[in-house]
Amino acid sequence: IAADLILFLAPRAAKAGLTLTAEVDPGLPAFAFDPDLITQVLTNLVSNAIKFTPKGGRVKIGVRRTADRVVCSVEDTGVGIPAEALSRIFAPFERVANPMHATGTGLGLAIAKKIVEMHGGRLAVESQPGKGSRFYFELPIKSR
Repeated sequence: IAADLILFLAPRAAKAGLTLTAEVDPGLPAFAFDPDLITQVLTNLVSNAIKFTPKGGRVKIGVRRTADRVVCSVEDTGVGIPAEALSRIFAPFERVANPMHATGTGLGLAIAKKIVEMHGGRLAVESQPGKGSRFYFELPIKSR
């Protein structure tokens, strides 16, 4: 999914003057998840990273395994999110003022969070204004 998403969003990232890369651990286990829904989550996170990262910045997708989970992250060198807004960004229709004046409905992160939770996982964020953001979700490794 990460490799396909890189191919799909590479033209958009290039047009925005960004570097888009992926780092995927080899030998990840097969585990049960809905590929269409997880693609939607990852597409939302990468699209947001592209939208909120100024020209010359970087967006990186990472996929790795922990003991009992697969962790997928999207890191950017974008504008970041103020600490006081972090607790609200996963609420429906929540939008945070940003210096890039990017627009949206405020539904993407709320939907992504629900999808991840439906899979028994969690979606979280780490961010600092002016330094970028790291959104990541963890999915439990379960047999099909």
